[in-house]
Amino acid sequence: MKNLTKSSITLPLSLIIIDSLLFSLSDPRKVPSFLLIVAFLLLTATFYYVVKGLVKLLGWYGVNAKHPNRLASTITAVFGGITALQSIGELTGRDMLVLLPLVLVGYLYFSYNPRSSKGKTSQA
Repeated sequence: MKNLTKSSITLPLSLIIIDSLLFSLSDPRKVPSFLLIVAFLLLTATFYYVVKGLVKLLGWYGVNAKHPNRLASTITAVFGGITALQSIGELTGRDMLVLLPLVLVGYLYFSYNPRSSKGKTSQA
């Protein structure tokens, strides 16, 4: 486990500050549409780094994830998808009932899928 460094704190903290400024100083009904996309990408990047930090923090307390970056990516993808669906008014309870089991099965599949064996020769 890597030690806590200054750079591992400054990036998420600076993203949170930029998010706070962007979302508090802009009106989503009056900004150009490309700024909404930038704000969405910024929000998901911030969420990824916060989740990644929380997973590392849990590792210090003995709860080790097998693939912490993959777990953070999966949680962020679910959050991003839910946020995108909610923002366009298409999120329903049925979507959540379908999405969460699919994400769980997908995460378990990719977590237990053995990595490709590089450098090993096959014996025929």
